[in-house]
Formats: sequence, C-alpha cells, structure tokens
Amino acid sequence: MSEAVTAWCEEGPLNGKQVTVTSPDGFIATDRAAGKAWIYKRSSSDRFTLCFDHDNSLVYPQGVDTGERRIDWDRLPLATDPMNEIKLGDSAEALSGDPVDDGWGQ
Repeated sequence: MSEAVTAWCEEGPLNGKQVTVTSPDGFIATDRAAGKAWIYKRSSSDRFTLCFDHDNSLVYPQGVDTGERRIDWDRLPLATDPMNEIKLGDSAEALSGDPVDDGWGQ
C-alpha cells in the first residue's frame, strides 16, 4: 500500500481544500447523487490540480471549462490506475448511487 499524501487542491469542487490520499498521482472526487465526477492529478508544485484531459466521461459543453465528468459506474474510478475516491457531501443521498447500493437494504 502506498504512503499517504496530503496536498492542497486547485480548481473544481475541492478548490482550496486539503486532502489526504494513498494514490499519490491523483484521485477522483465524486458527487454520486448528481452522477458527476472530477479527476485531480498531482502537479509539479505538489498540489492536486483539476484534470481537463479529454475522455468519453467529460461532460460537454461545460466539462471543457469545469472538468466535470459523468460517473461511469462500469469504470469507476475513471483512470486505468487505481485512484482514491473522495465522495462529496455528507448525506446518505450524496453517498448513494453506487450500483451495489440499490436502496433496497434500508
């Protein structure tokens, strides 16, 4: 297991917040209730910056400017390398939406 890395985030929903992850190259922030995701990658300044690289998950037209992506449940996390997921929101609704969580067990 990788060592924990703590760094500040730039841009996107986590702008100005400090996060700690064990995937040192980056992480994915998700709003599961809204079906949105943002990828953060580690920059040369040792901060996590919002990734605007194109892939099919990037939402158009606003995603080009905001880094907003659709959550692809079959590919979460969206990158090929394992990435930590930071779930946005602290309500049960914000943390729901995973295909394994169908709501029937409550």
